[in-house]
Amino acid sequence: MINILNYFKLIIAYVIYLFSFISPRSKNIWVFGCYRNLFLDNSKYLFIYVNEYISNIRAIWITGSDETLDKVRRLGFEAYKRNSFWGWFYCMIARIYIYSSYVSDINFFSSGGADCINLWHGVGLKKIEFAIESGPLFEIYHKHRIINMLKYPHLFRRPDILLSSSPMQSIQFAKAFRIKSDRIIECGYPRNEILLFTSSNSKVYTNKYCKDTIKYINMTPNYNQTFLWVPTWRDDQVNIFNTKQIDLELINNLLIANNYLLFIKLHVNDKINIDNHYSNIINIPNDIDIYPLLRYINVLITDYSSIYYDALLLDEIKYVFFIYDYKKYISNRDFNYDYFKYTVGVYISEIKDFYNIFNSGFNYSYRDTNTLKVKIWGNNYLNPCEKIVNHLMYKI
Repeated sequence: MINILNYFKLIIAYVIYLFSFISPRSKNIWVFGCYRNLFLDNSKYLFIYVNEYISNIRAIWITGSDETLDKVRRLGFEAYKRNSFWGWFYCMIARIYIYSSYVSDINFFSSGGADCINLWHGVGLKKIEFAIESGPLFEIYHKHRIINMLKYPHLFRRPDILLSSSPMQSIQFAKAFRIKSDRIIECGYPRNEILLFTSSNSKVYTNKYCKDTIKYINMTPNYNQTFLWVPTWRDDQVNIFNTKQIDLELINNLLIANNYLLFIKLHVNDKINIDNHYSNIINIPNDIDIYPLLRYINVLITDYSSIYYDALLLDEIKYVFFIYDYKKYISNRDFNYDYFKYTVGVYISEIKDFYNIFNSGFNYSYRDTNTLKVKIWGNNYLNPCEKIVNHLMYKI
């Protein structure tokens, strides 16, 4: 009975999808959304910019989460649940869809006649989408295509406009999303504007739009150094935390001894519970925007995460790559670029060496990052929100 009901719902959804191609749409209504129904990432920052500065555009946030709905409305912005009457209504009449991952961040089945703008969620080393040549995602994109297109239609919806950071990245994105280069905008990421604000402007913005982050920022002045550890998602869902290889108690003792603080921010797809009972280790929840926090970080610890490239825009941060599973990872996930040529930092593969990071006097010596920053971001990364909005208003 449940399967029959699900099939019936799917049929209705596709009927709505067909109707969405002929639904009249307003070029002055833009709907926004984010993965996992959160209020984060590039779409969040562009949404705020449009609400602040573009008076003739009605910007509406669409989500499936009651918490996110309340958060956006408390900021004074318009927002609706995806499957509410008004959520469907505005998605059916909006000309512009803006999201950070897939059109399903908003609503695939209402998107037929809309222009879909994919801001994506990271400039990185890894091959993505149709460029993937192995692993579980390869199976989805390249095998049983018709079935997968019906099951996961949002994965196969090509964006009308795609955001890229530089000519080098545009080549990879064009392959990954199967689009021509004239559909690509090259400029910075909206979420990175807060990294380029003056200190005072960053505080004003954070106090107004990122209030949940303030308590983490307020912790940092009390410590000699602040670390942020951002492990990336593994396709096989195996993580150093759920394999119990890491001794957080030992790390916490090292942090106490040196008056250091460690933030841990897991990937949104990870479902690992890290107890917050350590005095100097703080697990940051998935719904917290960490970009206002980055300028207060001394050392960024990651592995294959694209947050590293965002942090390159801040000159003061040091970088550590904890790549304990490097051989396994590269065997399961294809890279666009050589890992060691397109990262600059300290590389650590052994857990015993990882613990040493939290000892005073650790050496962070490595080559200059400026050349890499230019390759990733080009020379056009300032004022991305203004550039994107101008393109959408006057060129499509």
